[in-house]
Amino acid sequence: MNKNKRSMAIVYFGKTGNTKKAAKLMKEIKNVKLYNIKSLNLPKPIWLFLSLLPPLIWKFINIPIHIEPSFDICKYDIIAIGFPKWGFMTPPISSFIAKYDLSNVSLLPFMTYGGWDYERFYNKICNMLEKNGGKIIGRLLIKRKLLQDSEQVKQLILKSVRK
Repeated sequence: MNKNKRSMAIVYFGKTGNTKKAAKLMKEIKNVKLYNIKSLNLPKPIWLFLSLLPPLIWKFINIPIHIEPSFDICKYDIIAIGFPKWGFMTPPISSFIAKYDLSNVSLLPFMTYGGWDYERFYNKICNMLEKNGGKIIGRLLIKRKLLQDSEQVKQLILKSVRK
């Protein structure tokens, strides 16, 4: 691996397209590989129930996920991990965090949101990432309404990636 240029990937999960749009805007700026976390196609009430489970429980629950295209975490020094704000937890992201050893990986978590209590939710995910060995190198929260202005979102991304 070239020590001067760190390898980066973007891994994201989303259901409505907001996180995917943010991930694609980040890809335009950084020109890196984009990976989509896929999970079960469950009805909304079941996802809502699962989103209410506390972070500790995700060490014992395994919601099946797969990443398209095939993902090898060892290839990357930096991973931008995107997720929407759901209730109290995003189950496929919780499963991703539990599945991968994030030791020695620099992480840029980015979250799309539209509602309330987003900072606490974001911090909970960041804590889970750090407890699994990841090092948070930036913060990026993108309000759903802001996604209508791609240039403004790109500016936010640039600020968070430079830090």
